[in-house]
Amino acid sequence: MAPLSDPGIEINAIVHAKAIHVQNFAERARLYGSAATTKLVIGQVTDVSRSKSQNNRLVTTVTARW
Repeated sequence: MAPLSDPGIEINAIVHAKAIHVQNFAERARLYGSAATTKLVIGQVTDVSRSKSQNNRLVTTVTARW
């Protein structure tokens, strides 16, 4: 069976992430107030890199502009 492709790891794809994974706490609190820990932000993928971690697992890092 062929592996399924993930459209979120293609350049220019639209991705969603919680703001907690994108910004530091002070900036989130300033922008979103009490919703700082649950706010979803939308971004566009600009770079995808794959590497092996120290325990030989494949790690995919997605960089996006939001």
